[in-house]
Amino acid sequence: MTDNTSNIVVILSIIVAGIITYFLYAIGELFGIGIYAATQVIFSILITVFLTWLANTYVAACSDFFSFRQFWPVSLALIWLSCWPAIRVWAQDARPFTSVLGEPMRAWWGMWYGVLLITLAIVFIGIAINYLLLEAYRR
Repeated sequence: MTDNTSNIVVILSIIVAGIITYFLYAIGELFGIGIYAATQVIFSILITVFLTWLANTYVAACSDFFSFRQFWPVSLALIWLSCWPAIRVWAQDARPFTSVLGEPMRAWWGMWYGVLLITLAIVFIGIAINYLLLEAYRR
C-alpha cells in the first residue's frame, strides 16, 4: 500500500473506533451502568445471538433434536446472564440492605443466588411452555 492509502485506513479505523466507543458510552450513560459494564453486556448479547443463530442454522439442519424450538429457553437465559454486569451495578445502587452482621449488602436480585434462581425460572418456564405447546399441537 502506498502511504496515502495507509493514512486513509488509519484515519477510518480511528473514526470507526471513536463511533463504537461513543455508542458504548451512550448506552452506558442511558442505563446508568458505565462504559465497562455496557461493553460487557453488548458484546455478551451479540455473542449469544450469533451462537444461537449458528446453532440454529447449521446444527439444526443436521438433526431434529437441536432446533430453535427446543433451544429458545436456554438462549433467553443466556441473554439474561449477559446482563449480569448491569444487574450488579443496579443492585449496588439500589437501597442497601443490612445483613445480620451489620454490613451493607446488595439487593437479592443482584446476588448470585438471585440471578441463578431467575435463570432457572426462565429455563423451566420455557421448557413448560414448549411442553404445553407440543401437547396442544398433538391434540
